[in-house]
Amino acid sequence: GGCVAPVRAVAGSVDGCVAARADIVGVQARRSHEEVGPMSVIRVEPRGGRDFDVTVAEETPPGVSGLSFSYRVRADDAVLAATGTAADDEPALLALVRVSFEYLLAREPAGSILSSFELSVIGRYFPTYLADIADRAPR
Repeated sequence: GGCVAPVRAVAGSVDGCVAARADIVGVQARRSHEEVGPMSVIRVEPRGGRDFDVTVAEETPPGVSGLSFSYRVRADDAVLAATGTAADDEPALLALVRVSFEYLLAREPAGSILSSFELSVIGRYFPTYLADIADRAPR
């Protein structure tokens, strides 16, 4: 529940809730190119139950600091049902969250992803998400 969306709101946002949360990611994401592509590291840490902390960091040479983005994500019922993932299978949930972030990062810069959301919300922005992810999610 609550007011979440995986991508920053744009003009004509889905609802006022999305617009109100639009800039939660922060100003640091706006410097240089926001792209975090194949040279990024995705770290997924369990928070208990179906909640996870995700960090996406640029891979940089030693001694060079890159951008890093943090997210709080929930694997909700809709995504579990679509992927056949059991709510108590932590390794499968970790993999599902990782695959979902790989999916998102292939379509959006890391700085455009909101800091807190349920995975099924991705489907509002990318309608093929559940079908695409069902093929890639481990069971």
